[in-house]
Parts: sequence; structure tokens; C-alpha cells
Amino acid sequence: MVKVLAKTRGYIAGILREHGDVFEWPDDVKLGRWVKEYTSGEDPADTDPSEPVNEKPKKPGKAAKPGKATTVAAPVAEPFGDAPEPIRVTNEINAATGGTEPDWIAPQPVAD
Repeated sequence: MVKVLAKTRGYIAGILREHGDVFEWPDDVKLGRWVKEYTSGEDPADTDPSEPVNEKPKKPGKAAKPGKATTVAAPVAEPFGDAPEPIRVTNEINAATGGTEPDWIAPQPVAD
């Protein structure tokens, strides 16, 4: 176990750690960017909470090239192509009366 100092708020092993907390860090876990190794003479209150912790150090050299755009064709699906046929259920009242009348009248051709 290594003693570490939290540079900002962080979460490890089910415990939320605040800025300035000194605690044990497991050896088998990679050291997080929000903590640093603690030396016994260091004062936890001296750490700067505004120090950026989520940024990786930038390496000098070439700038990153933008990635090449690619077009991807999505598969075309036929709407309701795999739907089962509707099930027709007979109704005794409709059969006796000759069927249900529609609530609309179909347009009729206009005679000249």
C-alpha cells in the first residue's frame, strides 16, 4: 500500500475522497491522476485544488491529424415486412345483421 494525497475529489474502493485527504492506495491499482504520492513532510493543505487533474501532459511534436470521415450505409428495413397476417374474428351480431356499417361514406364518382 502506498500513501497518497488527493489533489481533488475522487472515488476509490467505495469511498468518496475529498481534496487534501491522505489515505492508502492499493499496490495493484494504477495511481489515478487525481492523487499523488504523499511524503511525510508534505502539508495536505498546501496542494492547489485548482490544478487541472484530468488533462494528460502534452508532448511536444506534431499536432494530431483529423480522422478520415467514412460513410456507412445502414440496412434498409421494410416497415412491417415481418408482421404476421391479421387474425379475423367473426362477430355473431355482425353476421346476423349483415356486417357493420362504416361511419363514413365512400366518395362517389360525379355524373356528367
